[in-house]
Amino acid sequence: MTGVELGLAIVATVDICLKHGRTLVHMCAAFKNAETAIAHRILRVKQSWTRASYHLDFLRRVAHILPPEYQQLQNQTLEVLLEKLKITITMLESMVKGESSTPMHDQTQQTFRVRRGKYARSEERLNKAIDDLETWQGIFDPSWYLIIKAAIPQVDEELARYAGGPAQKAISTTHSLKHALSSGSQNPTPIWLPEDGLVDTTLIDIPFSPARVAQRPNSSRELILESISVPRNVNIAVLTKDIREFARKLSHADPVTFGLLNCKGVTKHFEQPAQHPSAFTFVFRMPDGYSKPTSLRKLLIERNSDHSLSDRFTIACQLAKSVGYIHTFGFVHKNVRPDNILMLKPREGSMEHAYLVGFEQVRTAEGTTSRIGDTAWERNLYRHPRRQGGTPEEDYVMQHDIYSLGVCLLELGIWRSFVDYEPGELGPQTPRPSLALELSSESVGFDKSFLVKDHLQSLARRALPRCMGTKYANIVETCLTCLDPDNTDFGDEREFQDSDGILVGVRYIEKILMQLNTISV
Repeated sequence: MTGVELGLAIVATVDICLKHGRTLVHMCAAFKNAETAIAHRILRVKQSWTRASYHLDFLRRVAHILPPEYQQLQNQTLEVLLEKLKITITMLESMVKGESSTPMHDQTQQTFRVRRGKYARSEERLNKAIDDLETWQGIFDPSWYLIIKAAIPQVDEELARYAGGPAQKAISTTHSLKHALSSGSQNPTPIWLPEDGLVDTTLIDIPFSPARVAQRPNSSRELILESISVPRNVNIAVLTKDIREFARKLSHADPVTFGLLNCKGVTKHFEQPAQHPSAFTFVFRMPDGYSKPTSLRKLLIERNSDHSLSDRFTIACQLAKSVGYIHTFGFVHKNVRPDNILMLKPREGSMEHAYLVGFEQVRTAEGTTSRIGDTAWERNLYRHPRRQGGTPEEDYVMQHDIYSLGVCLLELGIWRSFVDYEPGELGPQTPRPSLALELSSESVGFDKSFLVKDHLQSLARRALPRCMGTKYANIVETCLTCLDPDNTDFGDEREFQDSDGILVGVRYIEKILMQLNTISV
């Protein structure tokens, strides 16, 4: 289809989705006299749909001006939503009945009431409706924010029209992201914190993680700190600028939406006498309602049996989302591995939420890359073969993060750590390949990097289908081969020559995020 045809198709699908959404909310009204737990779920359905409807209305207004790659992506996300709405309405129809002669195709004009004896199953059905709407929002949000990143003037004008209106709250995160993406130019957010601001702070280590929990005197609010040493032979001015801009963007981050902790600021540390800082410390806010952070590495080593199959899929989706938003902010992470994934436990509920940390190598995606690495096998295991060793072969691009994500998703799928630790007599624990990796210590050196990559692909094909399904296995293999010339999704570098990484972002949403979020457990 042409751009005009795609724009018209989007508008038509949006109209159908809005009609089905109104029917959904109308059906939910039948449960208004239900017990508190069910009434709470009804409210969540309405809130989810309200947010979705404002986004849909906005999309309808700008569909005709979007570039073709955006139109195609939005059309796909709308098809997912429409299917989920149809399934949810059909499910609710079995629980309610109309009390007018209006035909069922015009359900918004009917009065519904819950069928006798159906309240018992309503909680489960409503949970499914909530999950479906929130899953779709998780698919739609990254593509929505990618549109905002593109800075299309007409889109900005439409967004400004929503300011101060009833839609303001529903799209508040959008305004935060817009501010974050432009924070380097006008009215920059102050980001540097005084070095003595962390004095007398109680620090608690997080197992296998570079981050620590900080408790300040006379404050009940916990912080999460991550310290970064300045490497030798690095351009300190460029590093300082990258850290400042990244922290400014994270200062506008909504933790649950982005899977990235909100940044309070950064502290510089100096070794006297010194003109330049020798280290930096990111100061992150603990998300409201969360506590007891641990690392994904710890969970994988312990093989915690409290985590179900659906929990693993949820963590996979959250991690993939975090990586995507790092790229949306215009940065590459360069260090995606389980040690750098924090799992925060909600005070109400049992399932942890994944947050990406480990920003010691983060830099702008279009900035100058330093080909400085290391020979630690436990870190090189998560790096593409051409980014391993003390002097990596290639400049870093977004696809290198996607490769690292693939290794993490493989570990998540089999729910076993690839790295074990044996206690050291006088120092820190020594990393060693685990039995799950099926490789010896002699086989994991960076000089055998392509053999390790081939082994990981083989392991994904053998182990993942039986424990996570074929679709998940295919997603992992797509990540692990994303820089291979014969990878039809990411392999042709000529398709991704745009300076802002938009095209890679679109493909990432299509082939990774959307596919992960549409797996049914």
